Amino acid sequence: MRRKIGIFFLIICLSAVALSAGFIAYNIWVENTAYNIAMRTARALYEKMGEAKNTELSSDSISVDMPLLEINGEHYIGIISIPALSLKLPVNNALDDDRLKESPCRYSGDLFDSLVISAHNYKRHFGAVSTLSNGDMVTVTDAEGYEHNYSVDLIDTLHGSEVDAMVNSPYDLTLFTCAKNRTDRITVRCVKIEQEIENLQLFEPEILESEVLTPINGKLKLDKKYEVFNPVKNKWGSLPKVTANVVFEIRLKDSAVLPGKLIITYDVYNGEKSGIVAAEIVP
Repeated sequence: MRRKIGIFFLIICLSAVALSAGFIAYNIWVENTAYNIAMRTARALYEKMGEAKNTELSSDSISVDMPLLEINGEHYIGIISIPALSLKLPVNNALDDDRLKESPCRYSGDLFDSLVISAHNYKRHFGAVSTLSNGDMVTVTDAEGYEHNYSVDLIDTLHGSEVDAMVNSPYDLTLFTCAKNRTDRITVRCVKIEQEIENLQLFEPEILESEVLTPINGKLKLDKKYEVFNPVKNKWGSLPKVTANVVFEIRLKDSAVLPGKLIITYDVYNGEKSGIVAAEIVP
């Protein structure tokens, strides 16, 4: 009798071990699959970024100022790099459970206003962000290939219900993932590293004296060394959609040294459509 009981418990123990091993193997397979998909997407994004300056990018996100790149029907804001964790991952503009299984996703905000990025705690996604230290660098390369550099400033833990605290913070970039207890969120707060003014002296001061820009099909693509002041959003950034004659304050990116004005003339062309017909930068 005792022998039968012993065999019974042995079978239960072996079954439990087998189930545990199977569960671990399945999780490893899921993580490896997610990582491989992310790597393929990242490579495709890097290739498209090289073409971005000659291609009209999608701008169907909530923030019309933030261009996107499309890969296999999905729209991405760019690639996030965390050197301290040897991570380079695409960031999907949309978020749901299926997308999170493949890559980090934009949770809220944009590259110009408190961007929040969420990811699973897979080992090769955000599973190790709690090990980051203050001062570690995080870089988001946008859809046009331009780098936005940040420095880790705070590692925090928020409850999953603290949505307002997560998205409404003074930080330029927030990364978060589930803690092991599944109810808390490991939260990494980052501040943007501003470009040093000395580096901006590579541009000649007279560059803003007079520069004529040629609109194409009624649309104007501003050279990426410039940024304009958007009075609606009360911040500097890329050129918003223009539907009338307008004058923007304009400057070289991250510089208050070389101000100027962008004068846009908006008119009717092709007899029916409205668009930009002339643009000029003046001091």
